[in-house]
Amino acid sequence: MGATGAGQRSRTSRLAPGPVWLHLLANGITWPLDNLAPPVFPFASAWNRAADAITPASLAALFQKYSFEAGARNWHLPETQIEESAGLGFGVTILLGLSLWVVLIGLQKARPGACRAALRPSCEGGLPRPWLSLLFVMAKLNAMGSARYLASYYPLLSMGLLLSPAQGEIVRRKWWRLWAIFSCGLAGLVLVISPARPLWPAEWFFGTLRARG
Repeated sequence: MGATGAGQRSRTSRLAPGPVWLHLLANGITWPLDNLAPPVFPFASAWNRAADAITPASLAALFQKYSFEAGARNWHLPETQIEESAGLGFGVTILLGLSLWVVLIGLQKARPGACRAALRPSCEGGLPRPWLSLLFVMAKLNAMGSARYLASYYPLLSMGLLLSPAQGEIVRRKWWRLWAIFSCGLAGLVLVISPARPLWPAEWFFGTLRARG
């Protein structure tokens, strides 16, 4: 427990150095990327090389100066998602985005002014407060795995956006249900092939095949 406490104190002391704009820039890119990262991303190496190439040297130096952890500054993506860095998830993030797009764009085309009506519930009853809290956290954190730390925020952040009566219609549509099932399948895929605790015994399977020639 003493070692854990010391480690936590060491990590906490590094949460807030550096200018606010630098934190907002890093987290404003890192957190959406972490939530949109596919559960299996075979092009991770190419993506990571491109991310390193387009990051200005002066910006990389600032991240290094203010002790940003690697996962919070280099915008790299892993080949396979693991729980330490997993966020809301690719499938659920896309589903929320599609739902919001249908509400704001689809309704606006059908009935002018419906967009404002759809957003009104998210602006009432204190629902903007989680977004203000998120902005504060973005201005402080410089640690990797932040997409996982935000787990308690996701229901509060999406609640106001999903209060529109149009959501009751969207969830009954075939495309929405198919994507929801697909998202569950993606989560199941990661559980099966997770390198740390694979449900599919790959080593035994290939070892048996190799033994049998």
